[in-house]
Amino acid sequence: MGSDQIAEIAPGVREALAGGASLCVTFEVTGDPGRWVQFTAGTINAAYPHSDAPGLRLAGLEALAVKEWEPNKCVTGTLALEDAKSIAGWIDRYFLEVLDCASDYSVDLAFDRFGETRMLHPDYPTVDGALSITDSWAIVLPEKFNRRLDKGDLVIWRPGFTIRIATWNNAPNETAQQTLSWIKEGISAEAYDREEREQQGVSWVCYRLAEQSDDARVAALYCYAVAPREHLQMAFYFDDEADLGLAKAVWSGLQWTGPSGLLAGEAKWRQ
Repeated sequence: MGSDQIAEIAPGVREALAGGASLCVTFEVTGDPGRWVQFTAGTINAAYPHSDAPGLRLAGLEALAVKEWEPNKCVTGTLALEDAKSIAGWIDRYFLEVLDCASDYSVDLAFDRFGETRMLHPDYPTVDGALSITDSWAIVLPEKFNRRLDKGDLVIWRPGFTIRIATWNNAPNETAQQTLSWIKEGISAEAYDREEREQQGVSWVCYRLAEQSDDARVAALYCYAVAPREHLQMAFYFDDEADLGLAKAVWSGLQWTGPSGLLAGEAKWRQ
């Protein structure tokens, strides 16, 4: 643990703590933008240049409860430390033990308000506002998010809030109402706050479901939209119950923009 580095990091941590939940500080190794750590309101978002799960690598940094991680990209979690010196010491150890920095490394600091960057990952594109996600579906994002493709799904996220979107063709010779029927039959008996509506030839159903997980997420919001030839699922995962309004705002803004359907059963995500 380097006293010089802790002294360099601690003022930025103190300012982030004083700035509240809307202020993010980014620590970036001078001359090496691939080695970085972001901190805000008890949350860490950091580069993670490894393919193995973070459990063993973070064994000595147990104050972090990992929420999300992406191999060779980043890791995000909540930090169970409150004072600036302890947090700065933890960040210093992360630079040394996980990012393999030299003992005499130095950092550059940058501050951002959530309205500007929301601790977004610098290696992924950002999206906000009106967004055509396929040739026949569009959404409106009220703030900035990162965007990536994962196992054929579109993932839109920022720390503490993730949207996973999947689309499918309806089965041949199956009406939209038949598709909707088997979707509704598959909804868990433990689902609650269920809502349904019809709009512009599309059937919509959404519900909340509390599921077991290893992180701090609250009950998820699952939403389906069934059009004449295709259907879409949006799954919202978030850590703060206050973000339910954000999830519902995004869901309410989903629009079916055309009757073309999918090709070869695969989503044609807009880039």
